[in-house]
Amino acid sequence: MMKINEYVNQYGEYGPFVDNGHTNHLPMVQYAFKSLGCNDEALVALTKGYVRMNNLEKVADYTLLSSSFGANLGRKEAYGSYVTYFTEELKRSDQKVVISKTLHALQNRIGAGLFHALIRLSYAVVAENKEEIIRSLAFLACGDQEQTVKGHEIDGAVASTEFKRFIREHQGYFYLSGDTEAKESALLDALCEVFLSTGSFYVLHTITGFEALNTLKTYFEDYDGAIDSFTTSVLRWLKRVSIDEYKTRILDQGMGFDEMKNRICNITETHTIKLLYSAEVLYGRFLNEKLKRVAQVRLTDA
Repeated sequence: MMKINEYVNQYGEYGPFVDNGHTNHLPMVQYAFKSLGCNDEALVALTKGYVRMNNLEKVADYTLLSSSFGANLGRKEAYGSYVTYFTEELKRSDQKVVISKTLHALQNRIGAGLFHALIRLSYAVVAENKEEIIRSLAFLACGDQEQTVKGHEIDGAVASTEFKRFIREHQGYFYLSGDTEAKESALLDALCEVFLSTGSFYVLHTITGFEALNTLKTYFEDYDGAIDSFTTSVLRWLKRVSIDEYKTRILDQGMGFDEMKNRICNITETHTIKLLYSAEVLYGRFLNEKLKRVAQVRLTDA
């Protein structure tokens, strides 16, 4: 049986960015695909197909540009430097300390690249892959999105309505009131509602991003503040969403996660695979039935 960390690391020489401005999804989809029960043969076929279809670029330079952590934040060309930086940091300090320190410093950047750096880090932490953790932290440091929490406080019960209003108006930022658990549940439920109303590629990423945030919760020094920062990032990305162009999908019959997992190994679309993984993980934590519909809608459309 294939050792997934070794297989992921075989492709670690590829950087996190694709030349069209998109993200290299390979390590994330490899972990999701394997976690969903797909066999080694299917994983190899998925990997080779992804590499063949995408113009992945190998990292050419790992020269440390500066010993100062903040000197090159937000610069994609500094990725190799940050790999070297975090490699050295993990030689000097405990891994959890380094991750927590970095997430605290970059809390206002967790939405970078449609949350992909955060998502990639969560997979690496769950897999206990030190090399991939280093690459994920470097990716996060290169993120180009930075914002502070802003807007007015709202009750979680109206979160879905407020997200849909924001999509129409593109103004009126907000964050959720309540304790941490209440904010988590309300935010997840609202994001599921918005996805089912829009089918949006961007909203899909807010759900997979939320799963990453929740997975990494013990690594945040201020997790409650991270939820607020995440919410601000969600709103920033929702400016790209239209709520009036999507015909809501009517499902003839509901599917359980086991049935969807039986089908996913014949799918090569990376976002569908990652969404099913995140939906199942989140269902195990929150028992929100909407997650099954979210995953099924995407699987049906794939």
